[in-house]
Amino acid sequence: MFRYSDEMISFLRAHRNQMTLAELTKKFNEKFGQRKSTYAIHRICYNKGLCQKIRYRNDVKEFIKHHVKSLSYKELTEKINTIFNLNKSVNQIKGFCIYHDLHNGKGKKVSEQFYFTDDMIQYIKNNITQTAYKDLLKNFNEHFSVNITKSILKYKLQKLGLSNGRTPDHQLFTEHFDKRNGYFIIKTEKGWISKQRFLWEQYNGPLSEEYCIIFADGDITNFTKDNLIKVNRKEHFHLNRRKLRFSDPEYTKTGLNIVKLFLKAEERQKEINNEESEKENQQAEA
Repeated sequence: MFRYSDEMISFLRAHRNQMTLAELTKKFNEKFGQRKSTYAIHRICYNKGLCQKIRYRNDVKEFIKHHVKSLSYKELTEKINTIFNLNKSVNQIKGFCIYHDLHNGKGKKVSEQFYFTDDMIQYIKNNITQTAYKDLLKNFNEHFSVNITKSILKYKLQKLGLSNGRTPDHQLFTEHFDKRNGYFIIKTEKGWISKQRFLWEQYNGPLSEEYCIIFADGDITNFTKDNLIKVNRKEHFHLNRRKLRFSDPEYTKTGLNIVKLFLKAEERQKEINNEESEKENQQAEA
Protein backbone atom coordinates (compact mmCIF):
# COMPACT_ATOMS: atom_id res chain seq x y z
CA MET A 1 0.00 0.00 0.00
CA PHE A 2 1.31 3.47 -0.91
CA ARG A 3 2.52 5.53 2.04
CA TYR A 4 2.56 9.31 2.00
CA SER A 5 5.76 10.82 3.40
CA ASP A 6 5.75 13.62 5.98
CA GLU A 7 6.89 15.98 3.22
CA MET A 8 3.90 15.02 1.08
CA ILE A 9 1.46 15.56 3.94
CA SER A 10 3.05 18.92 4.73
CA PHE A 11 2.71 19.92 1.09
CA LEU A 12 -0.99 19.00 1.07
CA ARG A 13 -1.59 20.80 4.36
CA ALA A 14 0.05 23.96 3.06
CA HIS A 15 -1.83 24.07 -0.25
CA ARG A 16 -5.20 22.38 0.41
CA ASN A 17 -7.12 25.62 0.93
CA GLN A 18 -5.24 27.62 -1.70
CA MET A 19 -6.34 25.74 -4.82
CA THR A 20 -8.98 23.42 -6.19
CA LEU A 21 -8.65 19.69 -5.70
CA ALA A 22 -7.77 19.23 -9.39
CA GLU A 23 -5.03 21.87 -9.16
CA LEU A 24 -3.70 20.37 -5.93
CA THR A 25 -3.57 16.90 -7.49
CA LYS A 26 -1.68 18.21 -10.52
CA LYS A 27 0.85 20.11 -8.38
CA PHE A 28 1.30 17.12 -6.08
CA ASN A 29 2.00 14.74 -8.97
CA GLU A 30 4.45 17.18 -10.56
CA LYS A 31 6.36 17.77 -7.33
CA PHE A 32 6.60 14.16 -6.19
CA GLY A 33 6.59 12.33 -9.55
CA GLN A 34 3.33 10.53 -8.82
CA ARG A 35 0.17 9.74 -10.82
CA LYS A 36 -2.44 10.14 -8.11
CA SER A 37 -6.08 10.72 -8.98
CA THR A 38 -8.14 13.55 -7.50
CA TYR A 39 -10.03 10.85 -5.58
CA ALA A 40 -6.80 9.59 -3.98
CA ILE A 41 -5.72 13.10 -2.99
CA HIS A 42 -9.17 13.90 -1.62
CA ARG A 43 -9.11 10.70 0.41
CA ILE A 44 -5.73 11.33 2.03
CA CYS A 45 -6.74 14.93 2.78
CA TYR A 46 -9.94 13.66 4.37
CA ASN A 47 -8.14 11.01 6.42
CA LYS A 48 -5.55 13.51 7.67
CA GLY A 49 -8.15 16.10 8.61
CA LEU A 50 -6.98 18.55 5.93
CA CYS A 51 -10.51 19.21 4.70
CA GLN A 52 -13.79 19.71 6.43
CA LYS A 53 -15.55 16.47 7.34
CA ILE A 54 -19.20 16.68 6.43
CA ARG A 55 -21.45 15.00 8.97
CA TYR A 56 -24.58 13.15 7.92
CA ARG A 57 -27.40 12.03 10.16
CA ASN A 58 -28.06 8.29 10.30
CA ASP A 59 -31.39 8.63 8.50
CA VAL A 60 -29.66 10.47 5.65
CA LYS A 61 -26.97 7.78 5.46
CA GLU A 62 -29.59 5.04 5.31
CA PHE A 63 -31.48 6.89 2.58
CA ILE A 64 -28.29 7.17 0.49
CA LYS A 65 -27.46 3.48 0.94
CA HIS A 66 -30.98 2.46 -0.08
CA HIS A 67 -31.27 4.67 -3.19
CA VAL A 68 -27.74 5.11 -4.54
CA LYS A 69 -27.96 2.21 -7.00
CA SER A 70 -31.19 3.38 -8.61
CA LEU A 71 -30.49 7.13 -8.91
CA SER A 72 -27.85 9.32 -10.49
CA TYR A 73 -25.81 11.47 -8.09
CA LYS A 74 -27.76 14.52 -9.26
CA GLU A 75 -31.14 12.87 -8.67
CA LEU A 76 -29.98 11.49 -5.31
CA THR A 77 -28.79 14.95 -4.21
CA GLU A 78 -32.07 16.58 -5.22
CA LYS A 79 -34.10 14.02 -3.26
CA ILE A 80 -31.89 14.34 -0.17
CA ASN A 81 -32.13 18.14 -0.18
CA THR A 82 -35.90 18.02 -0.63
CA ILE A 83 -36.72 15.27 1.87
CA PHE A 84 -34.26 16.29 4.61
CA ASN A 85 -34.31 20.05 3.97
CA LEU A 86 -30.57 20.17 3.28
CA ASN A 87 -28.44 22.11 0.82
CA LYS A 88 -25.83 19.56 -0.28
CA SER A 89 -24.02 19.81 -3.59
CA VAL A 90 -23.78 16.94 -6.05
CA ASN A 91 -20.03 16.72 -5.41
CA GLN A 92 -20.58 16.45 -1.65
CA ILE A 93 -23.02 13.56 -2.04
CA LYS A 94 -20.81 11.94 -4.67
CA GLY A 95 -17.77 12.27 -2.40
CA PHE A 96 -19.65 10.66 0.48
CA CYS A 97 -20.73 7.76 -1.74
CA ILE A 98 -17.24 7.19 -3.14
CA TYR A 99 -15.59 7.34 0.27
CA HIS A 100 -18.03 4.76 1.67
CA ASP A 101 -17.86 2.53 -1.44
CA LEU A 102 -21.47 3.23 -2.39
CA HIS A 103 -21.67 3.24 -6.17
CA ASN A 104 -24.49 4.15 -8.52
CA GLY A 105 -23.23 2.12 -11.46
CA LYS A 106 -20.54 4.50 -12.67
CA GLY A 107 -17.69 2.47 -14.10
CA LYS A 108 -19.98 -0.23 -15.41
CA LYS A 109 -20.95 -0.60 -19.04
CA VAL A 110 -23.83 1.72 -19.94
CA SER A 111 -26.03 -1.31 -20.56
CA GLU A 112 -25.47 -2.49 -16.97
CA GLN A 113 -26.29 0.78 -15.21
CA PHE A 114 -30.08 0.71 -15.42
CA TYR A 115 -31.82 -1.18 -12.63
CA PHE A 116 -34.80 -3.29 -13.71
CA THR A 117 -37.46 -3.84 -11.06
CA ASP A 118 -39.41 -7.10 -10.79
CA ASP A 119 -42.42 -5.35 -12.39
CA MET A 120 -40.29 -4.28 -15.33
CA ILE A 121 -38.93 -7.78 -15.87
CA GLN A 122 -42.43 -9.25 -15.73
CA TYR A 123 -43.66 -6.64 -18.22
CA ILE A 124 -40.87 -7.61 -20.62
CA LYS A 125 -41.71 -11.31 -20.30
CA ASN A 126 -45.40 -10.60 -20.91
CA ASN A 127 -44.79 -8.50 -24.01
CA ILE A 128 -41.67 -9.90 -25.67
CA THR A 129 -43.29 -12.53 -27.90
CA GLN A 130 -43.46 -11.47 -31.55
CA THR A 131 -42.96 -7.80 -30.62
CA ALA A 132 -40.36 -5.78 -32.48
CA TYR A 133 -37.60 -4.41 -30.23
CA LYS A 134 -38.45 -0.88 -31.36
CA ASP A 135 -42.09 -1.22 -30.29
CA LEU A 136 -41.23 -3.00 -27.05
CA LEU A 137 -38.75 -0.24 -26.17
CA LYS A 138 -41.27 2.52 -26.92
CA ASN A 139 -44.04 0.85 -24.92
CA PHE A 140 -41.69 0.04 -22.03
CA ASN A 141 -40.47 3.64 -21.72
CA GLU A 142 -44.02 4.99 -21.85
CA HIS A 143 -45.38 2.45 -19.38
CA PHE A 144 -42.68 3.07 -16.73
CA SER A 145 -41.94 6.73 -17.58
CA VAL A 146 -38.26 6.03 -18.25
CA ASN A 147 -35.99 6.62 -21.22
CA ILE A 148 -33.70 3.62 -21.61
CA THR A 149 -31.94 2.92 -24.91
CA LYS A 150 -32.31 -0.04 -27.22
CA SER A 151 -28.88 -1.38 -26.21
CA ILE A 152 -29.88 -1.43 -22.53
CA LEU A 153 -33.07 -3.34 -23.32
CA LYS A 154 -31.34 -5.85 -25.59
CA TYR A 155 -28.61 -6.40 -23.01
CA LYS A 156 -31.27 -7.25 -20.41
CA LEU A 157 -33.07 -9.56 -22.83
CA GLN A 158 -29.79 -11.38 -23.45
CA LYS A 159 -29.18 -11.76 -19.71
CA LEU A 160 -32.70 -13.15 -19.27
CA GLY A 161 -32.32 -15.46 -22.26
CA LEU A 162 -35.40 -13.95 -23.92
CA SER A 163 -36.12 -13.63 -27.64
CA ASN A 164 -38.83 -11.75 -29.53
CA GLY A 165 -39.32 -14.66 -31.89
CA ARG A 166 -37.69 -12.85 -34.80
CA THR A 167 -34.17 -13.92 -34.00
CA PRO A 168 -32.79 -17.46 -33.63
CA ASP A 169 -33.87 -19.17 -30.40
CA HIS A 170 -30.66 -20.88 -29.30
CA GLN A 171 -30.88 -24.19 -27.49
CA LEU A 172 -29.60 -24.59 -23.96
CA PHE A 173 -25.81 -24.74 -23.59
CA THR A 174 -25.24 -23.14 -26.98
CA GLU A 175 -22.08 -21.06 -26.78
CA HIS A 176 -20.45 -18.38 -28.86
CA PHE A 177 -17.92 -15.56 -28.57
CA ASP A 178 -19.41 -12.26 -27.45
CA LYS A 179 -17.39 -9.52 -29.16
CA ARG A 180 -18.89 -6.81 -26.95
CA ASN A 181 -17.63 -8.34 -23.71
CA GLY A 182 -14.63 -10.19 -25.14
CA TYR A 183 -15.59 -13.57 -23.63
CA PHE A 184 -17.24 -16.81 -24.61
CA ILE A 185 -20.81 -16.97 -23.34
CA ILE A 186 -23.17 -19.90 -22.95
CA LYS A 187 -26.95 -20.10 -22.77
CA THR A 188 -28.31 -21.60 -19.56
CA GLU A 189 -31.71 -21.77 -17.91
CA LYS A 190 -30.84 -18.43 -16.25
CA GLY A 191 -30.02 -16.80 -19.59
CA TRP A 192 -26.68 -16.06 -21.26
CA ILE A 193 -23.70 -16.03 -18.89
CA SER A 194 -19.94 -16.14 -19.37
CA LYS A 195 -18.57 -19.60 -19.99
CA GLN A 196 -15.96 -19.24 -17.22
CA ARG A 197 -18.70 -18.45 -14.70
CA PHE A 198 -20.81 -21.37 -15.89
CA LEU A 199 -17.92 -23.84 -15.57
CA TRP A 200 -16.83 -22.47 -12.18
CA GLU A 201 -20.35 -23.06 -10.87
CA GLN A 202 -20.27 -26.60 -12.25
CA TYR A 203 -17.08 -27.20 -10.27
CA ASN A 204 -17.95 -25.31 -7.08
CA GLY A 205 -21.67 -24.54 -6.87
CA PRO A 206 -23.79 -21.35 -7.27
CA LEU A 207 -22.03 -17.99 -7.37
CA SER A 208 -23.66 -14.72 -6.27
CA GLU A 209 -23.70 -11.67 -8.55
CA GLU A 210 -21.12 -9.83 -6.45
CA TYR A 211 -18.43 -12.17 -7.78
CA CYS A 212 -16.92 -12.72 -11.21
CA ILE A 213 -14.47 -15.28 -12.59
CA ILE A 214 -11.11 -14.38 -14.10
CA PHE A 215 -8.41 -16.43 -15.82
CA ALA A 216 -5.25 -16.92 -13.76
CA ASP A 217 -3.01 -16.95 -16.85
CA GLY A 218 -5.00 -14.36 -18.79
CA ASP A 219 -5.93 -16.88 -21.50
CA ILE A 220 -9.69 -16.62 -22.10
CA THR A 221 -9.71 -20.02 -23.81
CA ASN A 222 -8.13 -21.89 -20.88
CA PHE A 223 -11.12 -23.22 -18.91
CA THR A 224 -9.25 -25.69 -16.72
CA LYS A 225 -10.44 -25.74 -13.12
CA ASP A 226 -7.22 -24.35 -11.61
CA ASN A 227 -7.17 -21.45 -14.07
CA LEU A 228 -10.55 -20.05 -12.98
CA ILE A 229 -10.35 -17.68 -10.01
CA LYS A 230 -13.27 -16.20 -8.06
CA VAL A 231 -12.92 -12.50 -7.20
CA ASN A 232 -15.42 -9.93 -6.04
CA ARG A 233 -16.01 -6.76 -8.04
CA LYS A 234 -13.77 -4.60 -5.87
CA GLU A 235 -10.89 -7.09 -6.03
CA HIS A 236 -11.32 -7.28 -9.80
CA PHE A 237 -11.15 -3.49 -10.07
CA HIS A 238 -7.95 -3.23 -8.03
CA LEU A 239 -6.28 -6.15 -9.82
CA ASN A 240 -6.70 -4.27 -13.08
CA ARG A 241 -5.98 -0.82 -11.73
CA ARG A 242 -2.77 -1.91 -10.00
CA LYS A 243 -1.73 -4.09 -12.97
CA LEU A 244 -1.46 -7.24 -10.86
CA ARG A 245 -2.69 -9.70 -13.49
CA PHE A 246 -0.03 -11.71 -15.27
CA SER A 247 0.42 -14.53 -17.77
CA ASP A 248 1.95 -16.57 -14.95
CA PRO A 249 -0.97 -17.97 -12.84
CA GLU A 250 1.04 -17.92 -9.62
CA TYR A 251 1.90 -14.24 -10.08
CA THR A 252 -1.77 -13.41 -10.58
CA LYS A 253 -2.75 -15.36 -7.46
CA THR A 254 -0.07 -13.50 -5.50
CA GLY A 255 -1.41 -10.24 -6.90
CA LEU A 256 -4.87 -11.17 -5.66
CA ASN A 257 -3.50 -11.80 -2.16
CA ILE A 258 -1.87 -8.35 -2.24
CA VAL A 259 -5.17 -6.76 -3.22
CA LYS A 260 -7.01 -8.58 -0.43
CA LEU A 261 -4.49 -7.31 2.13
CA PHE A 262 -4.82 -3.78 0.76
CA LEU A 263 -8.62 -3.87 0.96
CA LYS A 264 -8.52 -5.31 4.47
CA ALA A 265 -6.20 -2.50 5.58
CA GLU A 266 -8.45 0.05 3.88
CA GLU A 267 -11.50 -1.38 5.63
CA ARG A 268 -9.76 -1.18 8.99
CA GLN A 269 -8.79 2.44 8.31
CA LYS A 270 -12.44 3.25 7.67
CA GLU A 271 -13.40 1.65 10.97
CA ILE A 272 -10.80 3.78 12.75
CA ASN A 273 -12.07 6.92 11.01
CA ASN A 274 -15.66 6.10 11.98
CA GLU A 275 -14.63 5.48 15.57
CA GLU A 276 -12.86 8.84 15.66
CA SER A 277 -15.90 10.54 14.14
CA GLU A 278 -18.18 8.99 16.75
CA LYS A 279 -15.88 10.19 19.53
CA GLU A 280 -15.84 13.70 18.08
CA ASN A 281 -19.66 13.68 17.88
CA GLN A 282 -19.96 12.49 21.48
CA GLN A 283 -17.53 15.15 22.67
CA ALA A 284 -19.42 17.83 20.73
CA GLU A 285 -22.74 16.72 22.21
CA ALA A 286 -21.23 16.62 25.71
